[in-house]
Amino acid sequence: MTRRRLLEAVRHLVVEHGPDGFSVQQVTEMADVALGTFYNHFTDRLDAIDQAFEAEMLRQESGNEALLETAPDPLHGLALSACIVIRRASLDPDWAQFAATVGREGLWACLGGVDRAREILASGAESGRITVHHPDQALRTVGMVALAAVIALVAEGKRGEPDLDTSYRQAVQSVCGILGADTERTEQVTRWCLDTVVTASSN
Repeated sequence: MTRRRLLEAVRHLVVEHGPDGFSVQQVTEMADVALGTFYNHFTDRLDAIDQAFEAEMLRQESGNEALLETAPDPLHGLALSACIVIRRASLDPDWAQFAATVGREGLWACLGGVDRAREILASGAESGRITVHHPDQALRTVGMVALAAVIALVAEGKRGEPDLDTSYRQAVQSVCGILGADTERTEQVTRWCLDTVVTASSN
């Protein structure tokens, strides 16, 4: 309970002031705990930010894992992963702001875990359905596509209603390009991802 209050305070302060714009004392004051209690859970402020980020990314892991299981192959799975990040950002503007502010390849943890994303990538590479020469680099690049989409959504949200359809399409096409899909396959994956994420959003 105490740790959760601290993590919620960290998230709030990151969104309000940026990752470098607040102190440990502000965290403990917002969480209404003693300063020493903070250090029972975290080594320092940066560790608290890392753990808050991880907690946020893992919060909806099980639901995303179930959605990823519907993917017919690894390329569809990784492209859908980017759409899941975009959908989450559209549904939870505070999460989007937090992810965009602290953003890193760890965005993939919200999709069911970095290990799960690596499994999808490895499976596709072994079967020849994805062209990957450097799996970790590819995973980071795909993760950055998702992060870029979240940052764009945050910016669009400040100007008005974001264009989710375009965000989904651009993300899927970027992922397909990174993983060596041709134009016809990219269009097939794009249609499937849009249908899947729209259906999931309406349930």
